[in-house]
Amino acid sequence: FRPDLVFTRLESWASQGVPDLVVCDERGKFYFVELKTTKTASVRLSPHQISWMTQHQHAPTYIFVRDKNADVFVFGGDQAIMVARSGLLTEPVHKFKNPAQWSDFFRLTFPL
Repeated sequence: FRPDLVFTRLESWASQGVPDLVVCDERGKFYFVELKTTKTASVRLSPHQISWMTQHQHAPTYIFVRDKNADVFVFGGDQAIMVARSGLLTEPVHKFKNPAQWSDFFRLTFPL
């Protein structure tokens, strides 16, 4: 675990599509994360979420999806259209099998 990561849950009604979570690391770098769960292979992303991720794909943006087995799939924001179309059949940037090794998760997802 990285104790210097600061997680802030966003609830944004003013601007649709803004991701659920902003993460700030010890250097002051920000990451944006959309959080999803699914019991099937499909992942529901709204058109606003796809648009936001696509417009900000040059920034560190992610889609984290937890499936019915509690495996965690990590997709880049640049994959939003493919994730909306193909769900978990899209090749993830990282996949963490349950139980996830959280030290690896944080090291790979929010690198120093």
